[in-house]
Amino acid sequence: MGGGIRDYITVKGDYFEQRIPVFIHLKQPPSSPMSRASVVTSDPATSAMVEQLQKRVEALSAQNSSLQSTLAKQTGENEHLRSLLDAVEADRGRVRQLVDDEIRRERESFEERSSKVLVILKRRDDTIANLNSQVESLITEQANYKSNNDSIQQRLNEEIERLQERVIQLR
Repeated sequence: MGGGIRDYITVKGDYFEQRIPVFIHLKQPPSSPMSRASVVTSDPATSAMVEQLQKRVEALSAQNSSLQSTLAKQTGENEHLRSLLDAVEADRGRVRQLVDDEIRRERESFEERSSKVLVILKRRDDTIANLNSQVESLITEQANYKSNNDSIQQRLNEEIERLQERVIQLR
């Protein structure tokens, strides 16, 4: 059994980045990096297979390079979008503060108007209470005048009767 290669796979997401250690087991460790590229064999089928595999490795290497450049481009765009998102997040706090300030000003204005209305209503209630008191006082005074008037009227009537009786006696 051969050795292996230790490496890491990096998994990136919007909110995390994690490195996962991996160990790739090889049936036979290469003696050198060049030994993989220069395999010599006397069997034509094996050498044809090695050539196909080498072409396939080259094609995969070209595809890998293309994917790496696309990944680099996407990463750059992602960084640009991330910076825009960060700017929006930073502005969100300022917008929230502006909204909170406006709500506070509106609340203060409402409280001030409510206070003025309460003062006016209190003044009106005091005036109504004062007028009701005056009406009660006038009603009581009128009742007293009526009572006095009735009393005077009765005395006058009694005086008139007495005088009429006297006039009748004097005749």
